[in-house]
Amino acid sequence: MTPKPRLSMVELWRSQDPREWDYCESELYDAYVQPANRMIERELEKPGLRERIARMDAAQFYAFLRDEYFLWKFTSGPERTGNLKWLARHVSDGTMDRLERARRNLVNRGDFSKDASILMLMGRHGGVHGLAVAGASGLLALVYPEEYGTVDVKVTEALQQVGLPQVMRINPRAIGIEDAVTMIEIMRVKALELNRMFGANKWTPRLVDRVLWVAGRKR
Repeated sequence: MTPKPRLSMVELWRSQDPREWDYCESELYDAYVQPANRMIERELEKPGLRERIARMDAAQFYAFLRDEYFLWKFTSGPERTGNLKWLARHVSDGTMDRLERARRNLVNRGDFSKDASILMLMGRHGGVHGLAVAGASGLLALVYPEEYGTVDVKVTEALQQVGLPQVMRINPRAIGIEDAVTMIEIMRVKALELNRMFGANKWTPRLVDRVLWVAGRKR
């Protein structure tokens, strides 16, 4: 039987008990992720992903997105199939140079702000076909977990359960770039708060997004 959240989202957000946060980030999260996806995720979360991507050429980056990242990020079969078809357009349309530009920008962000970093990965703005806000933020969160958390439907709905006014206006199924930056900043601040509260250096926006992804489910 799949374990359930022990606290409501509001209770957890206010909780000063590290055991509750650790439970959501580890045991509860593992219970909700398909085992095959969790195996891919563990590989993606190993230190050095940025350096690994930096060593790739465009074809290798394409294979990485197709065989690893898209399989992990897009858990719905129809959604994954659709996004993989979009990704394949880089091959059929001869736009691998565009994919290479996105790869270089990902590993050499320079002075890119958070919104610019998300924008340059999104397919509709010249980035990777098949990536919108959720996909772009997820890739950035894997490469830069200290700066980014993944922004998607479940994360947005969890933050709305907390009642934070700056997220109540956001449509979870039509997240804009400014919306994403707002929620990433909330996760960054929460990670800093948890580290101070628990005397730790474990918490990052990426780990906070994992907690939100599971903790907002019905108990």
